[in-house]
Amino acid sequence: MIELRSVSKVFGARSGSLPVRALDGVDVSVSPGEIFGVIGPSGAGKSTLIRVVNLLERPTTGRVLVGGTDITELTGAALRAARRGIGMIFQHFNLVSSRTAFGNVALPLELIGTPAEAIRRKVGDLLDLVGLSDKRDRYPVELSGGQKQRVGVARALATDPRVLLCDEATSALDPETTRAILRLLSDINQRLGLTILLITHEMSVVTEICRQVAVMEAGRIIERGPVLDVFVRPKTTTARALVKAATGGDPPDGLMRRLVPQPVPGGGVVVRMVFRGTLADQPVISQLSRRFATDINLLHGRLDAIDDASYGVLVAEITGPPSGIQATIAFLHSNRLDVEILGYVAPSLRAAG
Repeated sequence: MIELRSVSKVFGARSGSLPVRALDGVDVSVSPGEIFGVIGPSGAGKSTLIRVVNLLERPTTGRVLVGGTDITELTGAALRAARRGIGMIFQHFNLVSSRTAFGNVALPLELIGTPAEAIRRKVGDLLDLVGLSDKRDRYPVELSGGQKQRVGVARALATDPRVLLCDEATSALDPETTRAILRLLSDINQRLGLTILLITHEMSVVTEICRQVAVMEAGRIIERGPVLDVFVRPKTTTARALVKAATGGDPPDGLMRRLVPQPVPGGGVVVRMVFRGTLADQPVISQLSRRFATDINLLHGRLDAIDDASYGVLVAEITGPPSGIQATIAFLHSNRLDVEILGYVAPSLRAAG
């Protein structure tokens, strides 16, 4: 449904500065009906990427196909018609303050000359879809952040798009409202069969509703795949940092500062273990004390699910004789757990932490 082929975007130099390459040979493919996430830190190129999809930014090189049509070849009326098939939700809502909720949703229909009675019916149906039928006559200043974004969702759906672009659509909202908006988007995806491209800097947003994810850094796609795979087995430093931000996956800062890169006689090792699928429900850790002469001190843990598949993240300190520690880590690997050694700790420091 959406395909970017070797897309680059270079912004011209200003005041003697060098040109800025916001996108650098990006390839992305989003299947029809899919919710696809693009994640990365600020400045990674995410917003430029999503604006290229509807040609709010025209790529410097490369092709953008939506529904099989190369929209980079379109201009004028043909481009305007193609854009009607691509709805967009913005981070800061972009509502017209002088218009009511009804008026904001009606605006795209008015611009294409839809008859008044058809607008009345369509806008009423959309406000009902997003749960705002009772707010139709309220102005943006009278609405909460979540309600404003629901108006934005309804407006984006006014022209019956096949594709919905979400530009940091929840980053201005509190966690509870974010979850409500994400549930709304998931429901719309299922009910209307829309293809949704969602950009965010928060891994928790991606794990909530996306099935596939691409990780961006410095204008490039550096990692991609099913959300569960990227989340539990990130391959790049950027992806690992995003996952840690979502899970709180490091032990306390005090202990992290005490970790050293090499084993300490009589000390222990601090590891991060990732379980996935049925392994997340197995008593692997409890078997270790019975099998090896080691002690396991759990420092952090999380058990959750992504797309109905269980996963678990545990950070633990393993202490005991070196042979027992080595055997414990080998046992974890043999059970197909991802194990990352975070560092080593001395006995005295361990007691202090």
